[in-house]
Amino acid sequence: MSLIEIIAAACGAIAVWLTTRQHILNWPIGLVQVALYVFVFYEAKLYSDMVLHVIYVVLQFYGWYNWLHGGKNNSVLRVSRLTPTQL
Repeated sequence: MSLIEIIAAACGAIAVWLTTRQHILNWPIGLVQVALYVFVFYEAKLYSDMVLHVIYVVLQFYGWYNWLHGGKNNSVLRVSRLTPTQL
């Protein structure tokens, strides 16, 4: 396992932990993680995994933007639970 993979895995664990805490830093740290894996998969010639992680890079930006500006009239989005009917 290379140093880049170790850093990417650590960033992934930190991003998940920050997500459970509903902290905005989960998005930039998650972005670092998926960007590093793009490089890892490119070097390993795993091109389909690389393309998937490029999509994840785009989704990280989308999620980050919506976390900041996604509510009605750019209001804050609140985390909520599904009702049994919604589930």
